[in-house]
Amino acid sequence: HSTSRRQRQMCKETDTKKFKAELAVDVAKAEEVYKELASKLDSAAREGTIHQNSANRKKAHFAKLLDNAKNSK
Repeated sequence: HSTSRRQRQMCKETDTKKFKAELAVDVAKAEEVYKELASKLDSAAREGTIHQNSANRKKAHFAKLLDNAKNSK
């Protein structure tokens, strides 16, 4: 693997911050960012960086935030 475990972790954290920032500004853009984030969480779980249940839990949490933002506007 060309990237280290820490680099993958930092990338995931950066994407999480990006998602939350977009959620406050533009829900449509946040939806695109969510798809990227979900993909990266799945990839991290597949590579063993995080547990699969943890990835699923985080995806569900972010999906709930996105759904609440959609319904509030």
